[in-house]
Amino acid sequence: MYLNVFYSQTGKISVLRVIKLIFLNASCFVSLLFTSSASYAELRVCNKTSGRIGVAIGVQQGPIRITQGWFNIKANTCEAPVKEDLKDGPYFLYATDYDRGGEWNGSELMCVSDREFYIENSNDCYARGFDKASFRLVSTKGLKNWTLDLNESQTPTKPVEPNAMDQINKTPKQP
Repeated sequence: MYLNVFYSQTGKISVLRVIKLIFLNASCFVSLLFTSSASYAELRVCNKTSGRIGVAIGVQQGPIRITQGWFNIKANTCEAPVKEDLKDGPYFLYATDYDRGGEWNGSELMCVSDREFYIENSNDCYARGFDKASFRLVSTKGLKNWTLDLNESQTPTKPVEPNAMDQINKTPKQP
């Protein structure tokens, strides 16, 4: 017994039906191909606290450090500030707790702004009208996908006043 899909009512093979079936199968194959190969790689930050946080991300691209922010993350949600395969260069994170105060920081000084920003080069932050923040090095261990959890058990440190930061790093604040 033959499949009736290819035959018309007269019993002859219908070229139109064959073409339709080929295109249907090809389109299904192509959609499966693109769906299964879609990359979900990213750097995600999960806010595991009861308040809102602001996140800034830094990345080393050759000799230049680029910082970008603010990614506002509601309590108990995740966001992906980097929505691409992670590069080999190191990543950095700085986050501030909007509701309780404090910050998740590190020892790498980079430029930030009090508004949304994308800053290339972390030299002369004050002279260029930016502030400085101490970013934490994030080791992605060479993986293309990484998630960071910020939670209340990692009690954020109280922010260091800009003048105190200048004294510690012996970098005079530019007007």
